[in-house]
Amino acid sequence: MRISLALLFAVVLQLSAEDGYAQRTRVAISMNNVSVEQVLNKIEETSDYVFLYNDKTIQKNRIVSVRNNSGKILDILDEVFKGTNITYTVVDKQIILSTNKLNVTEQDPTIQVKGTVKDTKGEPLIGVNVKVKGTTTGAITDFDGNFQIQAKKGAVLEISYIGYASQEVKVTDNKSLSIVMTEDAKVLNEVVVTALGIKR
Repeated sequence: MRISLALLFAVVLQLSAEDGYAQRTRVAISMNNVSVEQVLNKIEETSDYVFLYNDKTIQKNRIVSVRNNSGKILDILDEVFKGTNITYTVVDKQIILSTNKLNVTEQDPTIQVKGTVKDTKGEPLIGVNVKVKGTTTGAITDFDGNFQIQAKKGAVLEISYIGYASQEVKVTDNKSLSIVMTEDAKVLNEVVVTALGIKR
């Protein structure tokens, strides 16, 4: 147990020392309309640090402007990657750039969409089929015509019910939807059958 604690303490001290060195290191940078790669190269040229990253995940050709009076490397990186999903870790004299998968997920979240489906008389419709277009995600309205479904912003909901004209509704936010369905006269005529079994 003492050995484990000693190793843990040593690791903490090392990481603290590395982070402290990064905070103390000063790199005077004032660059306008340059690529991310140019900024990283400038830091490498004027410090002991080397960047490690995957070209496929880092948009190194993205144009940025950097004016950092403090000269702290970590502050410069905060400015360069502000608004992106790029994170960085300092290990010895290496700065590892990577993507934050959690942030990527948050950029395209699903929301719970609630709504009510009624006819033109204001009566709730039971058993209306609500489906996210292009997916297998669906829901059915309850006794009061209410439904809940998970969908992404910008998704399209397909609303269908026998005897009524189908509708498509775009999801813009998580506000409750109020949908009114109108009868489809053509469909109603096709399903009406007389006692003799002859369609009208």
